[in-house]
Amino acid sequence: MNLGQYIALLNDSVKADVQRGMLPTFVNLAVKELCRRRSWQGMKGTISFTIASGNGQANLPSTFKEPQSGLNALRAVSALTPTGYDMWYLYSKQELERLGVIGVGAPDNKAYIDYNGTNFIIVTLGQSGVDTNFVLDAYSFFADVSLPTDENYLMREYPLLVLEQARVYSYRHGAMDEDGVGERMIAMSENSQQEAERLFAIASADDAYRSIRGRRFRMGGF
Repeated sequence: MNLGQYIALLNDSVKADVQRGMLPTFVNLAVKELCRRRSWQGMKGTISFTIASGNGQANLPSTFKEPQSGLNALRAVSALTPTGYDMWYLYSKQELERLGVIGVGAPDNKAYIDYNGTNFIIVTLGQSGVDTNFVLDAYSFFADVSLPTDENYLMREYPLLVLEQARVYSYRHGAMDEDGVGERMIAMSENSQQEAERLFAIASADDAYRSIRGRRFRMGGF
């Protein structure tokens, strides 16, 4: 479903005096909350960035959530290898601190992700004498939707989940109105949260299955 369809359904499920202009915000809040709780298949993608000559770090996009699992999620573009990439290895900062290699450089392509109080950054050990282009397999948050035709993976694949989570926010907003029905709106919010939890469990199982679907056939199973 797209944003326009969500707004039409939410219009029928909230109090008449709830500000209609808040409904897109409720949908965006719902999607962000669901993405904070789980890294969905539709959040997978590749981030490209450049670490400038003489530097050892670069900012990651504001939508970055976390790297994908796998041995070589981080790769440097290279014309010197058959694959076109020079493989790098992501560690946690704590692991590299225990190894005592931070700040001393390393020839074996180590890097870590850190947060500088404003942005997630990726830090490489040592500095290159040339600009280096990298790609990172990562999970990223979806951009906010604003136009009636806008949609994203969660809105399209798990509409009931997103709708119920959006209702949680709309009912909470209604509970803040001083018209004597706050308790009823809070109860409706709690009911929607329980239903959202049930739908979240179902959607999570389906999304996990999507990550391995077809593997047994590729391996000769039935």
